[in-house]
Amino acid sequence: MSVDYDVFLSHSREDAEWVGRLAARLEDEHGFRAWLDRWRLIPGLRWQPEVERGLRSARTCAVCLGISTPERWFQQEIEVALSISAQKPSFRVIPLLLPGLSQDYQIPPFLDIRMWADFREDQDSDYALHVLCQGIKGDPIGRWPPRSSEAAAVAPAEEIIDQLRLIHRLRNEVGLHETVMIEAQRELVSVLLNRSVGS
Repeated sequence: MSVDYDVFLSHSREDAEWVGRLAARLEDEHGFRAWLDRWRLIPGLRWQPEVERGLRSARTCAVCLGISTPERWFQQEIEVALSISAQKPSFRVIPLLLPGLSQDYQIPPFLDIRMWADFREDQDSDYALHVLCQGIKGDPIGRWPPRSSEAAAVAPAEEIIDQLRLIHRLRNEVGLHETVMIEAQRELVSVLLNRSVGS
């Protein structure tokens, strides 16, 4: 089966709002394609086969562990994700510790052997998001915060592309006026082209 998604977000219903915000950040700020049930399920179809199809068409699975994560939930999506991981070693299962979990929370044994992203202390943690993004990409975590030379080595285009994504997100979320959006995009593209010519 082809890979259509960068990450499948496995979560309980009680954590849906937080996970939805995370999925939006992954797509809008980092360019990933996320499989989130409320975005991808088609009304009227049986949801179980669609969930499994979504899992099998993703390159990674982020397992969201919250204070109300039900035990029986692991016997379904997580077993499928771990089965895919056993069959396909490149498929990564990344535990996410969500806000509200205590510091002495015991990660289930079958997930404890994997590195996790920890959002317990700060639900908007840049570091935890960085860890998750590196896991989705299949790259090492690297130094944090990045050294200034590493930051300078990042292609300048990435910063501008992130800003273009932010403009698009603002248009959708707060109704940014089309004229303002087009002018901001024009200025950013001009900067990008000038940098390209100068390099």
